[in-house]
Amino acid sequence: MQTALYYNQKRFSEKEFSKEKDLEDLMFKNAKSLFGQACILIEAKKKIDNKALGGTIPDAFLFDLKDPDNPEFYLVEVELAKHSFYNHIFPQITKFFAFFKNPESQSELIEKLYMLISSDAELKKEFKARIGNREIFKYIKDTLENSRNILLVLDNEKTELPEIIKTYTDTWGKIVKVTLLKEYCNGGD
Repeated sequence: MQTALYYNQKRFSEKEFSKEKDLEDLMFKNAKSLFGQACILIEAKKKIDNKALGGTIPDAFLFDLKDPDNPEFYLVEVELAKHSFYNHIFPQITKFFAFFKNPESQSELIEKLYMLISSDAELKKEFKARIGNREIFKYIKDTLENSRNILLVLDNEKTELPEIIKTYTDTWGKIVKVTLLKEYCNGGD
């Protein structure tokens, strides 16, 4: 169901996304507003090959560093609600659970993230501003070992989610966080 917002006597209609890429772009463009100023969102598809996560790659990696002593790490998956839950979303998220149980895959990802951050001056600067004098490799390693989350970003509700979360309490109920991202337009705005 589409929604509308009213602001300053103008009607803003919900935009319908035809491509997942458009929703991903909206997320990346507004990352600091959506996830907080202390979060670092790293685009995964362009940066990491899919072998590191058992043949599937998330859309992004999110480091929530608002508490640098207790950072949170998320594999971020962006999906359109019109995609099949059981044929597309469920298998993808299940592969991420398998990744979290595989120490070799985790070690490989830690290495790749470290190399990525070390070779990107802007990203390295942002990390150092948040973590201070801590060593980046150890910080990434400790974060991934202690924080295992999946953020599922959807453009609309998925009716299957409440039952799945109740049924799979140790995985979907604990590890997966779900958020909705919508865009509203007024004419061309």
